Amino acid sequence: MEASILIGILTAVACFIAVRVKATIQFDDSLDTFMLHGVGGTVGALLTGILAYKALVPGDYFPLCAKILEDSGHFGLFIAQLKAVILTYGFVALGTAIILWILGALMPMGVSIEEEERGLDFVAHGEEAYDPMTN
Repeated sequence: MEASILIGILTAVACFIAVRVKATIQFDDSLDTFMLHGVGGTVGALLTGILAYKALVPGDYFPLCAKILEDSGHFGLFIAQLKAVILTYGFVALGTAIILWILGALMPMGVSIEEEERGLDFVAHGEEAYDPMTN
């Protein structure tokens, strides 16, 4: 129980810091997708490897790490979680690249500078996000 609370607290702090860093470096991720899901999922997965109860993880669950898991506690589970995180990042990168390639073949993948300066709400929807007269 304490481990799950610790994972939640540390993951929330990591996500909060990531969102602040994103704002500081002005990274364009309007929905904080990576800052929340990417950072939160990565930190949560790695902390699970560190804080999981060894008694609940069968020794043969990670056949390549079973000896390490026996000898050094959570190190084997952490390595397995790290491998899963790296594999997931690769899978997501490849999937995103394929989706962008298909969409790029079907439609333009951005807006012109003029459209961006005018405002995407007006260009895409014919509406203003706010009243420019009050600004």
